[in-house]
Amino acid sequence: MQIASLDHLVLTVRDLDAAIAFYVNVLGMEAQTFGEGRRALAFGSQKINLHVAGREFEPKAAVATPGSADLCFLTNDPLDEVIKQLQKHDVAILQGPVPRTGATGKLMSVYVRDPDGNLIEIANRATDYVAIRGHQPDFLVRYRFFTPEEGGRKSLPFQHIRCDWGYESSELQEEGIYMIWPEFLTSDGSVLPETSEVPMTGLATMWILVPEMRAQVHLSRIREGVRGFFMEGSKRTAEAVVVKVLGLPTNPTA
Repeated sequence: MQIASLDHLVLTVRDLDAAIAFYVNVLGMEAQTFGEGRRALAFGSQKINLHVAGREFEPKAAVATPGSADLCFLTNDPLDEVIKQLQKHDVAILQGPVPRTGATGKLMSVYVRDPDGNLIEIANRATDYVAIRGHQPDFLVRYRFFTPEEGGRKSLPFQHIRCDWGYESSELQEEGIYMIWPEFLTSDGSVLPETSEVPMTGLATMWILVPEMRAQVHLSRIREGVRGFFMEGSKRTAEAVVVKVLGLPTNPTA
């Protein structure tokens, strides 16, 4: 047997009207009535069936207790809009936004409680490095990809290409290259969408993947005007110059 998906779950609540009001007015679910007056909350292709404590429908959980659930809901609304909605309804944010790991990848989440005290996580799927890593980029570079005639790529890469960093002043055979990945920006400074081809020239934020290397190597070397290369294996595919130091001095070092 292989389970394909979740159809519904059941919450046991103390106050049916309060639970419905929270999930409809705050989280945007749809209240439904089915069967012989049973109530449910629909969202996406799933739903939550509601039992009132002491008046549960059979069969029920062995210990049907209000406030014992811990649920994560995905939304396509940006988290700043989610936070505004929560504040509008005076719902306290327990934690977040914080990075988390979901069933299919990284999330950026905020945590609240529903009227019964259930822990409710509201999350965006993380698509940019700020959301995935939970801190700011280390520095900003202006880059130019080499042309094929210069020995560069035959075609431009797409966003989130996994290329490394080599310092211009280094003997690469002796020092090697560093796991510092670029995230490319649009002309207005926003993050280039995941499936977009990268411009030939432009700006990219740079992300040091090994935290210990910040203090050991890069904190003393990265400053405005420092030059380097995007490296794919031993091949230099782009030249770059640091134009601004961002989160490097305060980002994690362990």
